[in-house]
Amino acid sequence: GFIWKYEQDSNIFVEYENNRCSKIIQLDDNDIQINEFVSVNKASESLQISRDSVRRLCNGTSKVKGLKLKYGKDIV
Repeated sequence: GFIWKYEQDSNIFVEYENNRCSKIIQLDDNDIQINEFVSVNKASESLQISRDSVRRLCNGTSKVKGLKLKYGKDIV
């Protein structure tokens, strides 16, 4: 599950999984890492897609041409 906490002295939510941010890795078509994000929220902001879309891409339940994402823990 996820634990939602406020960042220090702000109203910004930070997403944590097992008390750590869920790192997101962006891959190219050859599975080469091209970007890394510290959380689903940061990936969503940077890529200008919803957090749900980021999660679905990471879980493999959705596909977007030219966009491949994985959770950092899933990269071998």
